[in-house]
Order: sequence, then structure tokens, then C-alpha cells
Amino acid sequence: MSLVDRIKKEFDPHPPLQVIAFTPNGFLVESCNTFLDMEKHRNDSLYKVLPFLEDHRRFILNLSDRTAARELNHQSLSLDDGSIIEMSGYLFKREGFILLTLMPDEQKKPFPAEPFSHNNEVALLKAELEKLKTSRHLKAEYFYKIAHDIKLPLTEIVGTTYMLQNYIHNEKGQEYLKVLTQSALTLDKMLKDLLEFSRMESTDISFEKKPFSIEEVLWLVVRAYDYTSDQKNIPLYLRIDRRIPPIVIGDPERLTQIVYNLIDNAMKFTDKGNIEIWVNVTHLLDASCGVEFSVTDTGIGIPADKIDSIFEAYHQANEAEHHKKGIGLGLSIVKQLVELQGGSVYVNSQVGEGTVFRVKLEFLLPTE
Repeated sequence: MSLVDRIKKEFDPHPPLQVIAFTPNGFLVESCNTFLDMEKHRNDSLYKVLPFLEDHRRFILNLSDRTAARELNHQSLSLDDGSIIEMSGYLFKREGFILLTLMPDEQKKPFPAEPFSHNNEVALLKAELEKLKTSRHLKAEYFYKIAHDIKLPLTEIVGTTYMLQNYIHNEKGQEYLKVLTQSALTLDKMLKDLLEFSRMESTDISFEKKPFSIEEVLWLVVRAYDYTSDQKNIPLYLRIDRRIPPIVIGDPERLTQIVYNLIDNAMKFTDKGNIEIWVNVTHLLDASCGVEFSVTDTGIGIPADKIDSIFEAYHQANEAEHHKKGIGLGLSIVKQLVELQGGSVYVNSQVGEGTVFRVKLEFLLPTE
């Protein structure tokens, strides 16, 4: 069924009715020709054929499918037999085209409410939102696959640079190798962040609930920074509350990501001093345990006017350092992973003195 026929059906039972579909710039698309033979005007601008349309040109050019119809009353039209008839009708947009309905004044019908009812507007908005979500999901999923394909050769580069340390012994070669190793590690971290961020954008994140040792997870993360810590001469200290239960129930991989990103952020912006990781019990119940993880550095600090935006994706508190410090996803990932688990993250900082990030999470305790 053509667009014009569908519009006529909406005026059911409809009076003698002419429906004209045209483009916003005034060229005919389709007409049922009840009163006026529009086919002979197919190559003419309807703004000239139907002069009253000129008064509504601005409205027509700004019409959307959800805009309410404009009522037209008492339009004098010359019919093909030379007679003149007073007609009324409506101007509206549907499926990308402008629709004009015309009917004799005395037989005028109200505009059908259903197509432009509130419920239908909501349905249209929901459909557009769902389409946007689907498009965003597909883009994120595609990016994730591309980034994942890059990950394998990059991992081989990182591994090979470590192996070369056993074969290159001259001072200049070792210097070049250190630069290559650090660059490879930086690129590896950036790619990991991009992979994680795109995965979080394209899928619903789930969290495991399995037994693990908080102390063991933290020591593994700290040891992963042995090389960087030695190269920058920034000692890394881990201090764990003795009240921390030996085993908790939660997601060890997500905890690893959170602490890893916080340490990585501290290491990037600290050139002297040290970094301390504190793990403290905030409360201990029969079935659960609250834990606060804090990472304290003696780095450059964060300006007060930047504190609120540091967790935004792709944001750097110091944009001038962006090319050296990464792409600004680490803290955004931390915030999402923490809050999706019902936790909270806080930051205190003083320019020139350092920064403290605090993360509070709740863990279940084994029942036996």
C-alpha cells in the first residue's frame, strides 16, 4: 500500500479527500488526484502551483515526523474544470515526506490522533534510542575485535624485548632496549585499557563471586611493577591491615584491574618520592567485610578545578602531558568497575605534593 493510500486509510471513514506527498523543496512525490490533477505538475514547484504553501514554507522545512500537524482552513483552490472550492486540511510529515491533505470545508474531518498520540511519540523515541544503542554496541564490538587482533603481536613484542636483554650487553644497546621495553609496556597498557573500555561499552559487565586472597592479589600486582619501579627509582610499598580475612568472596580479576590502574596512574605522575598502597578493613561482619584500598603518591598532584573530571573517559588532568601519559581511560575504568560492584571511589590531591585515591568495596565471607 502506498504512503498516500495509508494516509487516506487513517481518515477512515474519510470524506472526499486528496492526499499530496511532496519533498520539503516542493516537488511532487505522489498524489491521489481526488480534486486536482497533480501529475501534470510533477516537474513544477508546488510552492508555485499551490501558492498558499509559501506561507508555510518555514514550517515545512522544520517539520519532523513527530511534529504535530498544522491545520489549514478555508483555502480557495481552482479546480481543473475552472470552478473554485473552499478547502481545508492538514500539513504534516511522515516517513521523510511532507503530506498535504485537502477536503471540502463542509466535510472536514479531525486529524487522526493515533499516529501522533503521546504513546506513539514515546514508541518512536524508544525505537530511535534502541537503534542508537544497537549502533553503539556494534561499533564497540567491532573496535574490540580489532584491538584484540592487535594484542597478540604486541604481546610478542613485549616478550621479545625482555628476551633481548640476555643477548645485548653493550651500554648503548641496553639503553635503546630500555626505551623499546618501556614503549612496548606503555603501548600494551594503553591497548589493555582500550580493550576493557570497549568491552564495557559493548556488553553488560558481570562479576564473579569466588574465593580468593586479597593479600595474594595485591602482591601480584605490586610485583608486576618491579621493573617500572626500579627504572624510575620510585619505591612501591604495600601495607595490609592484619584484620583482612585470609579468604573473601568476590572477583579477583576486577580487583586486580582496579588496583593496577590506580598504581599505574600514580607511577605515571610521580617522578620522585614513593608510592604506598594501604589496605584497611572498614567493617567486619559475620557474612561480609568492607575494605578500603588507598594508593598514595608523591607526584605532581591534581589542580582543584580538575578533580571532578579526572574520571571522565579520555580525560587528562594535565592535557600537555597527554602524549606521554596515555589516553586517559584507566581512572574511568576504575570508577565504572567500582561503582558497578556497589563501591565508591574518592580522591584527595594537592598540587606539587601528591594524590590519594581511595576505593571502598564490600566482599562476602565464606560460610564455612
